Amino acid sequence: MILYKMNIRESFKKVFVSQRNSGYLFDLIITKILRYSPNYQQIIFNNIHTYKENIIDLQELIFNDYFSNIYNNLSKSGNIDLEEVLIELNKITVSKFEIILQQDLGNKYKQQVQDRQLQVQDRQVQQPQVQQPQVQVQDRQVQQPQVQQPQVQVRQQVQQVQQQVQQQVQQQVQQQVQQQVQQQVQQVQQVQQQVQQQEKNTLSENNYNILSRQFCSENAVFNDGKYSFQFFLKKIKSVNLDNFKIKCNMYNINEYNNKFYLLEQTNKTIITIPIGYYDIDTLLKTITNLLNDMSINKNKDYKFNVSSNKIKNKICFTCQSIEKERLNKNTSFGLLFKKNKDYNNYSLSDILGFEKEEYFNNNVYTAELYSNVNIFDELYMKIFINGKEIPRYSTSKGGFYYFETFDLNMDDCFGNKASFDLPINSFEITQDNLDIKDISIQLNNSYDYYINTPVSFKFMLTFEYLTDELK
Repeated sequence: MILYKMNIRESFKKVFVSQRNSGYLFDLIITKILRYSPNYQQIIFNNIHTYKENIIDLQELIFNDYFSNIYNNLSKSGNIDLEEVLIELNKITVSKFEIILQQDLGNKYKQQVQDRQLQVQDRQVQQPQVQQPQVQVQDRQVQQPQVQQPQVQVRQQVQQVQQQVQQQVQQQVQQQVQQQVQQQVQQVQQVQQQVQQQEKNTLSENNYNILSRQFCSENAVFNDGKYSFQFFLKKIKSVNLDNFKIKCNMYNINEYNNKFYLLEQTNKTIITIPIGYYDIDTLLKTITNLLNDMSINKNKDYKFNVSSNKIKNKICFTCQSIEKERLNKNTSFGLLFKKNKDYNNYSLSDILGFEKEEYFNNNVYTAELYSNVNIFDELYMKIFINGKEIPRYSTSKGGFYYFETFDLNMDDCFGNKASFDLPINSFEITQDNLDIKDISIQLNNSYDYYINTPVSFKFMLTFEYLTDELK
């Protein structure tokens, strides 16, 4: 199953807040302002770098505030055109930045005029007033019309030059804008193609649908370690395990591995450990007490002890005399472990690290292997469809497959619920038009043995299927 998880937000943001798009919007706004207020031209040139930084900051704010709403509104129509999203965001940017820029330019221009007026007043104060003969003034008044005429012509020529320059600038800006628009459209088209490809992958060529279903252990039929659920779905393409929740009430000592025999002289005594979950210290203490309680040693002149060898990190059974004068007394004993040949289960000897079934004629026995009471530190889930296992993962142990594995620390989790949320990693069904009639799961412990006592759990499966027929 392939779900639609593409994060288009960041990809689109790079297009919207790009050097090309920001430059395009900036040129558009500046051209409009200079068309109606050419007196702002020098102020713009003096502050152009600051204004370019301002428009990028504004774009960041606008994208964060408006993108989701615009995108969601357009998605309601069922056909998202990312070019329309870009146009809407650009409109908002132009509208807001034009207002901000106009206000700032107006304030700067007003301040500039006031500064000039103050400079003129200062000059008038500094210049002495000289009275000139009235005749000279009159002569100047007579000559003044002759000077005004060439000034008018110069102003007209300057205006013509300015108009020509503005026309050339506008033409260049329009050409740049057209090029930038084409580039932006190409970028938008690329993003659209990515989205369309993702949508195609999500729906697939055959327009597959998606169904999620939760399964609970109390609704299953439990038999020989398998939990079977009646479930009908036609023409499935893939299956994904979304999550798994389990109540950690599994016992490492159960009815299949809680017995062994103590051999003393010619006597054979069965030792039965109460069923439950034990950490290593509690288990060894319990076995020690049971050995001493069930022993034929009525005089209590020797005692058994089961401990963990700190040097070898292995379990050790010992029997020692209590009184010093009886140290030479024979305290040898034997152990007989029951292997679970009739059950798919781990034995007590497996947990304690003893390889053999029988141990005789000694007062000290040290395990050959390391102990492991946390037999659920790795929990394997197998999934079966119509009785056939989905062989998602294989191991070096020939013939052992599993669908998912979970790590547990039962010393911390026992009696509590453990939850696992899994990433999307669907298993593709290779068989065409596979119809589900029933689904079964099996839980195996760290020894790969299936757990043959009922466990409380829930899990969610998501299916990709061709038809919407569901019973």
